[in-house]
Amino acid sequence: MKYTKRLINIVRARFSELDDVQKCHLLNTTFNDLRFDPETIIIPLANNSIRLMHVNDILYIKEPKKGKVFIVTINEEIEFKNSATNLLEYIEKVSPPFRFLNNGLVANLDKATHYNSYLRKVYFHGNKTVDVTGAAMTNIIQKVLGKNRDEHRVTFIGNFEH
Repeated sequence: MKYTKRLINIVRARFSELDDVQKCHLLNTTFNDLRFDPETIIIPLANNSIRLMHVNDILYIKEPKKGKVFIVTINEEIEFKNSATNLLEYIEKVSPPFRFLNNGLVANLDKATHYNSYLRKVYFHGNKTVDVTGAAMTNIIQKVLGKNRDEHRVTFIGNFEH
């Protein structure tokens, strides 16, 4: 985090030294380069700034209510200031580990540690948890993660198969 803040301060200081033509050239070059890396997304933030994030850093994206979108990583939850539908569809398209698990929730299943089919919960690193639909549990989670990562199949008696 210190490295990132230091880098941002350096860029801000250097950017202020450029004239308008140089600033336009730098911004166009940067955005063109980013367009060719489909796994890097640009996140508009509340304070008229942006943030670049690689999709592999994302655990899941949720829209708890219309107009409120949060990008959840291991360390933070970032409010996304744009259309949820576009972001959710884009992430699922460019990164195969991301799957729709219910309306308003796309999760990176490569980052899931285990799940509980009885409680319909998927667990991620950093004590993060999401609730999913029964259909998503049966049709996606159990198939992608495998039954051996289902904590419900381990009981006080031992392992059992569904």
